[in-house]
Amino acid sequence: MQWFELPYHYCFHYANAWEELNEKGQQIIVLWGCLSQNNIAEFRMEHPFLSEKWGTKNTRIEFNLETGEHKQEVYGPEVATEFPQVN
Repeated sequence: MQWFELPYHYCFHYANAWEELNEKGQQIIVLWGCLSQNNIAEFRMEHPFLSEKWGTKNTRIEFNLETGEHKQEVYGPEVATEFPQVN
C-alpha cells in the first residue's frame, strides 16, 4: 500500500474522484474537494466556511499510484466553495 503525505488541510466536502492514466501512462487517482489550509474552527457566523478566514477552495488533487507523488491545485482561488456539484 502506498501512503501519501499531503500538507495539513481540512476538506469540507469531496465532490468526485476517479482513476485515470496521466500523460506518462501511469495510474493516478484524481480527487476534487473543498479544501482549506486554515485549521482554526470558529463557528460564530452563519457560513464560516465561506468566510475569508476559512476560505475553502475548489481543489484538484492527483495521487500517482506508481511513484507515490501528489499534486494539489486550486481552481478559482478568489472564490470560496462550500458544496460542489458534479454535472
